[in-house]
Amino acid sequence: MVPSAKHSPAPLSTQARIERAAARINEIVGVTSLKLALSVGGIVVEDLYGGELDRWRERGPKEWSLRQLANEPSLSISASALYRAMAIYELRLRMHDHPMWEALSVCHIRAVLGLPEHEQRRLLDLALESQWSAKALEEAVASVRCVLKSSRGGRPRKPRFVRSIEQAERAMLDDDNVFGDLEIVYAMRSEERKDLARRLSVVRQRCDELSALIQI
Repeated sequence: MVPSAKHSPAPLSTQARIERAAARINEIVGVTSLKLALSVGGIVVEDLYGGELDRWRERGPKEWSLRQLANEPSLSISASALYRAMAIYELRLRMHDHPMWEALSVCHIRAVLGLPEHEQRRLLDLALESQWSAKALEEAVASVRCVLKSSRGGRPRKPRFVRSIEQAERAMLDDDNVFGDLEIVYAMRSEERKDLARRLSVVRQRCDELSALIQI
C-alpha cells in the first residue's frame, strides 16, 4: 500500500491573516498600556509581515493590510491605538537596550513618536535622568518640534494629505455643488444610485482612516 503524500497547509489568505491578527489582539486587551502596545505591534509584524518589520517600515501607515486590519469590525482597539502600537513597537526594536522601558510610562514614550531618532534618545535620556513627568516631557518635545519647524526656514510646504483635506472641506462646504441638481436622483437608475452610495462609502472610509492617523 502506497502511503499518501503529506501536503503542507495552504497559505492563509490576506483576509484570514487579518482576522487572525484581530483575534489575537483582542485576547490581550486588558494588560498594561505599554505591554499592550508592544504585544499588538509584535502580533501585527508576525501575522501581516511574516516577522519582517522592514516590510512595514518600507510602506508605513499606507500599507493596505494594516489599513484593512484597522478597519476590521471585530478588532477591539481603535485604529489610532493600532498605529500608535506599531510606532512604539518599532521604537522598542530600535532602542531595545534603553533603560526607559523599565522606568518610563507609555505616555512618556508616546510623546516622542515622530521625532528624529537622535532627539528621541536625547529627550528620553533626560526624562529618565531628571525623573520628568509625562507632562514635562511633552512640553520639552513641543519645544523641540517648534525648533525643528523653524529651522527649515521659510513657509513650510503643506503635506499632500493636508491639502487633500482642505480641498475636500472647501468642496463639501459649497451647498450649491454638494446638493445642486439633487432632484435628478429620483430619475436615476438603481445601479447609478448604488454606485454613488459606494463612492460615498469609500470617501467615508478614507476620512475615517485619516482621522485615526492624525490622532497618533
